[in-house]
Amino acid sequence: MSKLHNRQELKFLVLCAVFFGAVIWFLPSTKYELTQSQCDNLIKLGSEKYRKDFEFDSSWDFEKSFCNSAEIAVLSALHFLDTTVIILPSAEKEFDFYNWAKQLKPILRRKDILAFSGIANFEENSIAFSNHELEKANPITLSNIFIHELRHLEEGFNSHVPCLKYKNTTCDKRLEENLFDGGAYNYNVVYLYRLISYSNISRGQIYSAENLLNNILETKINAISNEAMDHYKP
Repeated sequence: MSKLHNRQELKFLVLCAVFFGAVIWFLPSTKYELTQSQCDNLIKLGSEKYRKDFEFDSSWDFEKSFCNSAEIAVLSALHFLDTTVIILPSAEKEFDFYNWAKQLKPILRRKDILAFSGIANFEENSIAFSNHELEKANPITLSNIFIHELRHLEEGFNSHVPCLKYKNTTCDKRLEENLFDGGAYNYNVVYLYRLISYSNISRGQIYSAENLLNNILETKINAISNEAMDHYKP
């Protein structure tokens, strides 16, 4: 009985190892690293294109930047926003996030920010990225922060209201029927939903976008109809 028991126990452990190995294998990777060639291309685009489309303050040094630096992180986010193709069904309203950003033409800054992600300065028409977020170098997160702060600049004031569920935090009042009528979190919902539903991004990028969208729907908008939640929730 002892040998049989040991064999059964060993078989169970092997099956467990195979199962968890399969789970780990199929989990999408959210790790974001660039090759030197990709970094070199982003630096070239930074000087030839993105410096023309946007204004960068003196805290950026593209000529001396290196892979996985803050400069590469923000250039990667701009490149992602610029080049990701979103093919919408006819019922959806067209909206080019990159051209919208170009028209607003914000000054981009980098600094240590207690707000954790980014902040819009209406008087200076500027957006500051948190150094903490830049260190992560995730183009989904950074482009999402960029869009959020751009909407604040476009509105010209902070349209957030106190969250009903979570005190000492701020939310959008509601998820608007026309999301482009809404505040910064409404714009995030549009952007992330379209990335997930209508673009050809990688599984890891979809996974990142889904996590961000879930968090916004669950914690950053006070009023959401059941129909809207069912539609936009990944």
